[in-house]
Amino acid sequence: MSIPPSKKNPVLIINPVSGRGDGRNRVKELQRIAHNLGWQGYVLETTPEKHAGVLAKKLVAEGYRHLVICGGDGSVMETLDAVAGTTTQLGIVPLGTGNLFALNLKIPQNIAAAMKVALHGQSTSIDVGFAEKTYFGVAVGIGWDAAVIRDAKRELKDRLGLLAYFLAALRNLEHPISNYRVIVDHAAPLEVKAKSVLVANMGLIPGSIQVIPKARPNSGELTVAIVQAESLLSWLALSASALTGRMHDDPNIQLITGKHIVIESLDGPQLVEADGNDLPPTERLVVDVIPGGATILLPRR
Repeated sequence: MSIPPSKKNPVLIINPVSGRGDGRNRVKELQRIAHNLGWQGYVLETTPEKHAGVLAKKLVAEGYRHLVICGGDGSVMETLDAVAGTTTQLGIVPLGTGNLFALNLKIPQNIAAAMKVALHGQSTSIDVGFAEKTYFGVAVGIGWDAAVIRDAKRELKDRLGLLAYFLAALRNLEHPISNYRVIVDHAAPLEVKAKSVLVANMGLIPGSIQVIPKARPNSGELTVAIVQAESLLSWLALSASALTGRMHDDPNIQLITGKHIVIESLDGPQLVEADGNDLPPTERLVVDVIPGGATILLPRR
């Protein structure tokens, strides 16, 4: 079936509450920048009732082949979930606090530069992860990291930016260590005590620090990071390893690569997050990699 020309025009999906400052002015600015770049599509704004995922899934079902999400990592993940496994390509204009997805893919943090890439960049297939019936781009985690995401509230991020995550991490240092059974690619089960178990498709955090060194979105694999740091001293040591690029040598973290990962909590349901979005608590988390599962507009080489 041929796609009508109007449905080939990019649709801007804008989350007006992402970022700081006045949301109405930001929406107008994004439209002005897009028009100056030759864009002729239309705009949809997210609401509490119609978030980015709802809007994106409707557009994909209607045959639109190019969406541009303007928002934070939560909105990006919702839109990624809608386009993964389809022929619809996704452009990204990062407006959030962390913008980890854009950071890892070298998408500019400047709005005008990012819009140019989102509209006219190089169409590139990347790997995505799949867990709890949801696609993700950066990582899914169970345990401590999910507690941090839960406590870094919107109002706190609006006031403090990235510092909100740091404060939430400090508040959760007493998060109990738990017993997990980890199975990678049907190998023998590994029983561990861990603060958190992450499964990452990408490993950069702000500051271009590679906290999960083996995670790459074009490797066809995911990286399991079993975080065993328990005391403040061990967390400081882990942070130092991240800053110096020695995570692979740190005794507080264990790294394993694979395509199919099963994480079982032996201590009851645990908090879960994916790309900064809360998922339902669970005792059993199954994660798979989907090689080339999504098409993203990236800076042209």
